[in-house]
Amino acid sequence: MKVLTFNLRNYTDDHWDERLPYIAQVLTDLEPDAAAFQEVRGQNDDPCCRNMAQQVQALCSGYPSLVTIPAMCYASQAVWEGLSILSKTAPADWLYQQLTWRKDDIDQNRRVMIWAKYVVDGRPLWVSNNHFAVPDDAAQQKRNVTEVLAALDSIVGGPALLVGDLNATQESVVWSKIDEAGWTDLWEEIHDGDAGGTYPTERTAKDAPLDKRIDYQWANAAFMNAATGTTIERVFTEKDPKTGLFASDHLGVLTEFAF
Repeated sequence: MKVLTFNLRNYTDDHWDERLPYIAQVLTDLEPDAAAFQEVRGQNDDPCCRNMAQQVQALCSGYPSLVTIPAMCYASQAVWEGLSILSKTAPADWLYQQLTWRKDDIDQNRRVMIWAKYVVDGRPLWVSNNHFAVPDDAAQQKRNVTEVLAALDSIVGGPALLVGDLNATQESVVWSKIDEAGWTDLWEEIHDGDAGGTYPTERTAKDAPLDKRIDYQWANAAFMNAATGTTIERVFTEKDPKTGLFASDHLGVLTEFAF
């Protein structure tokens, strides 16, 4: 099975119409079984009123299942933003949880978590999709990770992946909290010594290494005990040769494994 996490970058760079077909092309080549998207926006600029994940889905055959949850609405822009999980098969179950937001938070974006349960070779697999607060808001980041870990602890009964744009490096409280809870950072486990930067892609245009690794795939103990042949790689690493644009300001992270 292949699981992808990828931040779509919403519409803020004004190049979505150009980036969309490239994203769909790379996804078609990669063939992930489940793709967890962050920064999914919905607004009425699409002729069919489809959100960004639906537009990707429309260009990729073999992905009939899409779960999307808005996290917040930007009223002044008449848009909403949230998370999606696109998959080849429908999840056996899925849920979401709105994360705590306070008026005095530095980061004014509200956050939500989606988690979906799939059945892989007769085994359950939980995939938790996340997009945490920005690094400047350490208090909200700590709440984000604490609430997500507590929720997963109450619902997960087998192998699980905690994925997404966590807006956090290895020096952060987010990384420490997940590590202390017994989860394994798959990139560090498999690529020990490789910084594995995922953001921002504009750095690569200057022949410089990516500054930060903030996009993750974490595995719980049950996953580590059950999965075999696990690999993890960065994807969307090249510019679209047709447009000269990166698919996003983030790289994607793809994990492949078997049970």
